Amino acid sequence: MRFARMLQKQRRAKGLTQKELGRRIALTTGTYISQMESGEKVPPMETTIKLAEALEMGDIDPLVFQAVKERSKIEFNYLVKQANNKGSSAE
Repeated sequence: MRFARMLQKQRRAKGLTQKELGRRIALTTGTYISQMESGEKVPPMETTIKLAEALEMGDIDPLVFQAVKERSKIEFNYLVKQANNKGSSAE
């Protein structure tokens, strides 16, 4: 299950709105939560741990692992793209 879906499922299970969950992790709106639940954003580990705590989950919950996995893949792909661009501009 993707992080976005897992987050939405956990938030709804706790009966929280996106805005309420956002407030619990010190966000002023629910926009970032919405972006995470839509799959548009994958939060850094620090934010993911705050989410897990706000949802009364442990920091070794599958939600945290999935976020780290997805975030790492995005960051890895970014670095590969940057390396490829740099390599092709040197030619």
